[in-house]
Amino acid sequence: MSSYPTQPLIESVTSGQDVQLSASKLAKGIDNYHIDVKLSNKFSSDIKKLVALLISQMAVPKPKSWDNSRLLEKVRDSYLDLMTVLIHRVKTDLSADELCLMQFAPVKLILSITRLQLDKEIDSIASKLSDLRQKGSSEALATDQRLFWLKKNYDSILYNVNKQIFSQLQRVEERQLHVVRDQFLDENYKFMPQALANPLLYTSKLSALPLLLNEFSMWSWNGENSDFINLNSKVEALLNKRIESLSLY
Repeated sequence: MSSYPTQPLIESVTSGQDVQLSASKLAKGIDNYHIDVKLSNKFSSDIKKLVALLISQMAVPKPKSWDNSRLLEKVRDSYLDLMTVLIHRVKTDLSADELCLMQFAPVKLILSITRLQLDKEIDSIASKLSDLRQKGSSEALATDQRLFWLKKNYDSILYNVNKQIFSQLQRVEERQLHVVRDQFLDENYKFMPQALANPLLYTSKLSALPLLLNEFSMWSWNGENSDFINLNSKVEALLNKRIESLSLY
């Protein structure tokens, strides 16, 4: 069996799904701009517990392997319940557009909680450092090093924690929720598993080093000598022929 692809790589590149959703009928909040979404208490509680646990495990120079299977299972179960109830609402009080917009609420909750929890950890260490310095404690140096390490590895911690959580949700989507989506939604509204697999969700900024190192190919730092600029132009021209431009609204 040949290990070489039978089709050139560039020919396998196609346009992504054009997602257009309308939020015009969803009720706005008190600012008449944001849409207020109430998530289940169980899912919110399970996510907060999982985030707190993962950050405590990841926010160390040499993280160990931990058995978090019980809590991960709780998160998967509560996410399955939450999304199943939401999808069924397409039969009663939600349009498919509205449903698909609301299903991003759990995603936003996770991203908010991971950053909030990590920032809380850093603030706690900074406060402790201030107290130790005032007391002239010998522990101040070690605490200062701990604070420096956390800030330096901020994006790496976020990346690893978010990736673990979203991989669990994606697992539920692919193994269980796809049956519910097939029953109640058209093909155009089944993009959630792909959205959860998007690595751009894992960090606070697109230039985060863990994101670039783990999800993208790196070229020579000396781009001019390796003719990267010329090659990049050719690749972009080739992609423009393969991928249709999408209108911006």
